[in-house]
Amino acid sequence: MALSGTLDTFALPDVLRLLASTAKTGRLRITGDRGSGSVWMDGGEVVAAELASAVSQEPSHSEVVFGLLRFTAGSFTFEAEASAPNASMPEPLEPVLGAAENMLVEWRAIEEVIPSLDIWVGLCPVLEGPDVMVDQMRWRGIAAIGSGAQIGAVAETLDLNEIDSCRLVKELLELGLVEFIDEPAGLQAPASFEPTPVEAGDELDESMPVDDEPRDEPEALLDELDALDQAPTFLDADESASDNGTEPSLAALASTEDSIDPLLSPGDPLDDRDVDDDSTAAESEDIFAGAAAPTGDDELDPAEMARQLANLSPKAAKAVAAAAKATTDAERDAALAAVEAEDDSVNRGLLLKFLGSVDS
Repeated sequence: MALSGTLDTFALPDVLRLLASTAKTGRLRITGDRGSGSVWMDGGEVVAAELASAVSQEPSHSEVVFGLLRFTAGSFTFEAEASAPNASMPEPLEPVLGAAENMLVEWRAIEEVIPSLDIWVGLCPVLEGPDVMVDQMRWRGIAAIGSGAQIGAVAETLDLNEIDSCRLVKELLELGLVEFIDEPAGLQAPASFEPTPVEAGDELDESMPVDDEPRDEPEALLDELDALDQAPTFLDADESASDNGTEPSLAALASTEDSIDPLLSPGDPLDDRDVDDDSTAAESEDIFAGAAAPTGDDELDPAEMARQLANLSPKAAKAVAAAAKATTDAERDAALAAVEAEDDSVNRGLLLKFLGSVDS
């Protein structure tokens, strides 16, 4: 009759030793709480073994028996004369069983730290000690873990059995190189961005900065130029605007006129849209006298002229301000002469038209 029973009645090591001592040939099948497995014996020696839940692809006989020893409940049946599909050289039972029992003792200590292959581990951001000795196998484990992995995945990557992979991870944990981490949450793909089309008549976003101080009118620029004589000094002569992290105002430029290079070099055109060369001195004198409007053919662009005046050197800007405040032709002539002396690129005819438009 066939030999059978339950593991809580007969311990697996006792069953195997009985088969070895009686030189049995056949298959011992075990089914329990951790799956199923088999050990084939020929004349009492082990010739093959398999375990359904084995991690490594080609476990040794000792590794299979170690896995079977971890069954806490189950049953066994011995099938006499059953032959192994892939029999190997026979091995005596005691070395195989002894190695499996030693692994079981070590596993009890590992199990207290790593209860499952499903646990996630990741690299520690900081070492607790000043240095750590890392051999080739430990480095392979670190590389397999990377930014995070399950211990079972590490075993598959390194082609290790359960105990060897858990032993490796336990060593890395004890060295402070890795730590247990939570299972990473699934990453959600960011929603595609589609800009909202702006329709005609839509109001601007109030959060957008808007320059609510228009500078197109020539009077606005002249007011600022006029303030050069009245504004307090914000920068010392040896202090640059970048030291305070701010852009200097016209008043600050005026106070540091000797330390700041003019924005226009001598000979540079004030603008590529010069006035008509046919402008005459007589026309200029009419404007000096306060003519109501420029008499040239070109239309004056106050906004463009304001931008050009903003690029004058500090001394030239002060001279323009003085010309704007002049009450007599002599005063205006003197101020304009100072402008030309400071910056000979200024177009006198265009400047006169500008000042004439302000007077009007």
